[in-house]
This record gives sequence, structure tokens and C-alpha cells, in this order.
Amino acid sequence: MLASCYRESVRIADELKLHSIALPAISTGIFGYPLEQAAWVAIPTLVDSLRSAKQIVLIMVVLFDRASLDTFAKVALAQHQPDSDAPYNVVIGTKSA
Repeated sequence: MLASCYRESVRIADELKLHSIALPAISTGIFGYPLEQAAWVAIPTLVDSLRSAKQIVLIMVVLFDRASLDTFAKVALAQHQPDSDAPYNVVIGTKSA
């Protein structure tokens, strides 16, 4: 269900002809989905969705705290395969309020 949520979000954004979308770590808050498991679902799903999108060129995952950022970054970097036929960039940053 979590993967479907990410896929559908990207599909709808692409259908609306958006070029970028920002998403949270869905279900990891009050729902209590384990953060690392959520990252291992979210990152590959978003990468696959980005590869098939026609309009979307940028997907940002906006995270609540440093622990979430570190977890998602670790998973994103582990998934990163620049030699593949459809490379993508992983950019990790923080913005203080």
C-alpha cells in the first residue's frame, strides 16, 4: 500500500503536467511505519516512477528531522546506480528554518 501511495502521487502529478513534486516520508509519523522500512519502499518506488514519468523531472522527499534525513539518504545512496541506462542524481541537503 505504501508503494502504491508513492506511485499514485507521482502518476497524478505527471498527469497534471507538473515538473516536480515534494513528498513526506508517508506513514512514518503517527501511523508508525518503521522509518528504514519506509525508506526501502519509498526510494525504489520513486525512482521507478520517475523513470516512467513523462513530465516529472524532480522528486523531493521532505523529511521532518535529521534521523529521517540520514535514513533516507543512506537508502538513496545505496540504491544509486550511475552506470544504469537511466541514471538519476541524489542530492542531500538541509535547510534550517
